[in-house]
Amino acid sequence: AAAAVNAHGLSRTIFLKFFVTKAINSKGIKYNGANTCYQYARKNHLSDLQIIPQINDRELHFEGETAYLNVFNTKLSVREYLQCWADAQKAHSGNGAALMPIVSASVPANNEVAFNTARDTLAWAKSAGRKTMSILPNPDAGRIINTQCTLWTYQSGSVKAARFDESARKAKLAFVEIAKPDYVVLDLMGDLGNRRWIGDFSSYIIYLC
Repeated sequence: AAAAVNAHGLSRTIFLKFFVTKAINSKGIKYNGANTCYQYARKNHLSDLQIIPQINDRELHFEGETAYLNVFNTKLSVREYLQCWADAQKAHSGNGAALMPIVSASVPANNEVAFNTARDTLAWAKSAGRKTMSILPNPDAGRIINTQCTLWTYQSGSVKAARFDESARKAKLAFVEIAKPDYVVLDLMGDLGNRRWIGDFSSYIIYLC
């Protein structure tokens, strides 16, 4: 994705939001602070691109009341991980570092440590002069027909959209209301099988299950 953004000259208009363990290939890396994030950006087409690190519970490992990330072949707190990118940008901005204008975090249901970690993530972002973001799950992709939620299909008519876990939805909404991030991301709904999409909010809310 990063290479495609560069190839099309879209580095000023496209933001790359990515997870930690699912997106970063730590093979062969020996962690060395900000230089690690700088070199990683240079070697993986992230130089001068706008990145949005996404922190959520599936990225975290827990030891009692403490959460950490397994990344770059070491154990880092979320703040240490974000500081790595921030320090790399400060030292090498315009010379191959990735740019981090926004930090994103979201929460699961019934996990106080993950909730507190997400709040601390956005608090760090604000203190470091970054904008903040959180993700709300898309409402069930479908429409009410005869009082029942008829789920739309999202893969050529063969795979039906799943109902989203209501407790997780409520937890993420509560987090947004408490943390008050600068940006909240909502998925748009689409009926791919019948080539229908909804992009305006007034129509969007009509079709919620």
